[in-house]
Amino acid sequence: MGCAVPGVCGHENREAALRLVTGSGGEEDRASNLEVKVLDLSANPYLCMAGLLFAGMAGIREGVALPGLVDVDPASLTDEERSRRGIDRLPSSLAAATDAFEADTMLTEAFGTELSATIVDVRRAEAARFADASDEEIAAALRWAF
Repeated sequence: MGCAVPGVCGHENREAALRLVTGSGGEEDRASNLEVKVLDLSANPYLCMAGLLFAGMAGIREGVALPGLVDVDPASLTDEERSRRGIDRLPSSLAAATDAFEADTMLTEAFGTELSATIVDVRRAEAARFADASDEEIAAALRWAF
């Protein structure tokens, strides 16, 4: 079993972006779940779920081969080792995440032109609004947004 995102999925690996968790003893072949660990409270859970489903459907449609699983904490690896394993760091700011979303033609096409443009516009406005805010101020402003 593997994940469709290179170098970010681990079997029972709490530090991987996607964690495969098998069932209890004797149920491993019939029960498992996938933990998505890359979201924070500023993310819209509905858009995130849609994006995950779109990416999964695209992987199935395109016959994407599943890569190997990450067996260590990716943060413990050197830049060279991450590169060798095909592990890319996720964007570390809202602006960078928005740029990455806008550059992802699979996702923007799946969401459609109007919704994709709206997502980009709203996220860029949020980045501008919170440019000088502390983490605490951002959390207080967005705590009940979704």
